[in-house]
Amino acid sequence: MGALVLIGLGIGFYFALSTEPTRDALLVGFGILSLFSAAIYRKTPPAVLISLWLVLIGFAAAMLQAERLDAPVLQNDLSFVSITGQITELERFQGGSYRIVITAPTISRLNAQETPHKVRLTVRTKGDAVLPGDIVQLRAKIMPPSAPEAPGAFDFARRA
Repeated sequence: MGALVLIGLGIGFYFALSTEPTRDALLVGFGILSLFSAAIYRKTPPAVLISLWLVLIGFAAAMLQAERLDAPVLQNDLSFVSITGQITELERFQGGSYRIVITAPTISRLNAQETPHKVRLTVRTKGDAVLPGDIVQLRAKIMPPSAPEAPGAFDFARRA
């Protein structure tokens, strides 16, 4: 039980930072703790060193998970871009409009590093029926996710 609390403490330290640490900083942290452990392991109770290691492991786990989930987020409105990709989600509305999610899209005017992994579009024109799994090509105006309306409100940009 105590190990989970210490790992959670490391995760909390990661999220308390105001800037994203680099992998080099993480490696330096592991190096310093290794040297510190080697220098004082005979004078310090093992529980203290194990606790420090668990906090660092929690910090590293949070950082690596954040890197794994990191994806580009659109920064500016783009009008009349060509989007090609596969529909992975479809939600129909009354009046014939529908919302689609295109995964792994190709977007004109964006290179691969700037292209979001998913794009959610509302299609308001009546056209051919589409289904999840269909490959589509369309022109659209796309906008970045909106910021929270109030402090503590849902953050669409963070969720994207």
